[in-house]
Amino acid sequence: MAQETPIPGQTTQAKDSGLQAPVATAQQTDSMKMLPKEPFWGKPQRAALYSAIVPGMGQVYNQEYWKLPILYGGAGALGYFLVSHNRNYRRYDAAVTDLSKGKTNPYPQFNRDQLVLIRNFYRRNRDYSIILSSVLYLLQITDAHVFAHLKGFNINENLALQPAILPTGGGAPASGFTLTYQFTR
Repeated sequence: MAQETPIPGQTTQAKDSGLQAPVATAQQTDSMKMLPKEPFWGKPQRAALYSAIVPGMGQVYNQEYWKLPILYGGAGALGYFLVSHNRNYRRYDAAVTDLSKGKTNPYPQFNRDQLVLIRNFYRRNRDYSIILSSVLYLLQITDAHVFAHLKGFNINENLALQPAILPTGGGAPASGFTLTYQFTR
């Protein structure tokens, strides 16, 4: 008994079972392997949550790794200024407190009014560092959320915004411009 070779797309019958099974050809299996990978769109709420828990994790989730050095560089600089200004504020605040209690001045080159000005300078800069750190934290959450939304938008050469200068119709000198949107496939 000779064995039959199946024709592509044809179904074969099992001899005793009565069930039909589709036959996959080599061409079909190769095309199944070559299916395009589904694009990554992300979920904006998940990206924002990840960034809220661990700063920068939303950017990793969005596969925007180039933003991490910028984020952590800014956070490191703000952290440095926060610690430095807080240390100097406490140092000069203690000096002002010592002077008000009648103790000796630890900084003889400055009088009490100058020490108060220096203390206020460091307190203000410490507070600005706290505010800017909070803004950076909220900005990176917003960045992760917005860019997760924008992942699905079509941005290619077919989308165009072309400014043009229009000639005047009546001979009178006039100025103006127009914007032309082209939507092509």
